[in-house]
Amino acid sequence: MYASNSRSAVPVCKSRNSGGGISRELPDERETTAVPKRRACRLRPLDAGPFAADVASFRLHLAAENKAAGTIKVYTEAPLWFAAACLLRETDKTRWGQVDVQDIQRWITWLLGSYSEAYASNQFRALQ
Repeated sequence: MYASNSRSAVPVCKSRNSGGGISRELPDERETTAVPKRRACRLRPLDAGPFAADVASFRLHLAAENKAAGTIKVYTEAPLWFAAACLLRETDKTRWGQVDVQDIQRWITWLLGSYSEAYASNQFRALQ
């Protein structure tokens, strides 16, 4: 039961020690602590150019294997981002077969300079 005033609703509990009268008790701290919700990050679609078709095919492969939605998301966004932000901007490569170890090393080095080690590691595993 809540008693409300013009400012906020405060729980009203019957106290066992007060003979059945109604007393106002402070709500549990977990109920009153305002935790800001994370804003959904709205990223623009990644233009991976000629690499996008292979990533879409891989997405279908993962779905056919009944992989979790989060796994599919990570394993397809990582190569799209790598292709869009690194391969298309910094190389003239247009096929995955042209990508070499140094391309990936440069990408992971850039990630390590901009993000946490754990995030860079996740991106590397997703690219494998």
